[in-house]
Formats: sequence, C-alpha cells, structure tokens
Amino acid sequence: SFFAAARYVAAHTPPDAAVLTIKEATFYYYSGRQVYHPDLAVKQARGDLADFLARRNIRYIFVSPQVGGARVVPFLDAFCGRLRLEQRWPGRAFLYHLPSDSAATGSPACTTLDSLARNPEKD
Repeated sequence: SFFAAARYVAAHTPPDAAVLTIKEATFYYYSGRQVYHPDLAVKQARGDLADFLARRNIRYIFVSPQVGGARVVPFLDAFCGRLRLEQRWPGRAFLYHLPSDSAATGSPACTTLDSLARNPEKD
C-alpha cells in the first residue's frame, strides 16, 4: 500500500504538492513530490498542526500503521473534520487531503483516523 500510495500521489496530485508521510526518501523517489516527516511536523508545529501544514502548503497526509506511520493520528484528530479522505488501500492505509479553505468536508476522515487511533498496529 505504501508504494501504491506513492504512485497514486505521483499520478493524481499537482507537481508542487507536498505530503506528510513516513519514509520520506522512498516516498519522494516514487512520487516525485515534496515530503515532510510527521514526527518533525508535530515537533515544529508546537500544538497547531493544521496551521503548521497550511503555512508550509502541505496539503496531503499519508497515514498507515506500518513502521509507526500512525503515530501522527492523535494530532490529526483535532482537525479531522477538515480533512478529505482522498484514497484508501488495503492494510488501513489512507491518503487525506487538507483543502486550502477551512470548511468541514463531511468525509469519513474522522472515522478512519479513529480506527487507526484505537488499533494503531493492527492491519
């Protein structure tokens, strides 16, 4: 699902898109998109991850339980209503889009994030 997500991002996002994801070098190699590690974003955001992502124009977030990729989930919960579920893959891997406007999307993003938060290591 990780490689499928990177290929999806390469084919379905603007060339200047930036993605919050684990394994940044590999994701960049397969997607050709700018990447940012979630742990670094959380540390630098100092409490307001949504604002941090918006200021850096990071509009896509790839989350999966593999290799700690779900650690960022509790920080996304605060603004899950603004996230749009862009795509999903087997193994509970999800790509979210954070639109530039702050309107609620009504997508199942909160539900999928809640599932990852409750069972971060289960596939």
